[in-house]
Amino acid sequence: MSAPPPPNDGHPSNDPYQGQPPGQGHPPNQGPQHPYQPNPAWNTPPPPQPPSNNTGIVVGLAFAGLAIYSFVNVVVGFFIFFAAMDNRGGGQSIVIVGAVILAIVGLALGIGLLFIRKPVTTGLGIGLMLGWALWSILSAGLCTGLNPGLYG
Repeated sequence: MSAPPPPNDGHPSNDPYQGQPPGQGHPPNQGPQHPYQPNPAWNTPPPPQPPSNNTGIVVGLAFAGLAIYSFVNVVVGFFIFFAAMDNRGGGQSIVIVGAVILAIVGLALGIGLLFIRKPVTTGLGIGLMLGWALWSILSAGLCTGLNPGLYG
């Protein structure tokens, strides 16, 4: 068995474990660090946030934009056709004004909303443009003023 180290009486010369072993100072090119200075490895930037998934918002609002355009188309179309039938000889100008209003609501407003580039406005803009295109195709241009038979 080995003998225990001699008791330490508080005098530094009697302490067998004092100081660093010879030849082991601070690592090269690194001076002593301040005790409150954080470790450089701790200063890493936070990980990037995962991209948000806004697909559901865009698709849902595209259907809402389609419904909004459908409502506007029915209301404006209703008034245009009754005003055009009631007016003697000036029906073409009323239909032209109605077609321009529907194109502004469906296409210009839809494109304008796309330029804002937020999920809510993107969905509504796509929905308005889809509504205009869908009504134009399904009604052969009758509901959006694209049918040339309306003007002559």
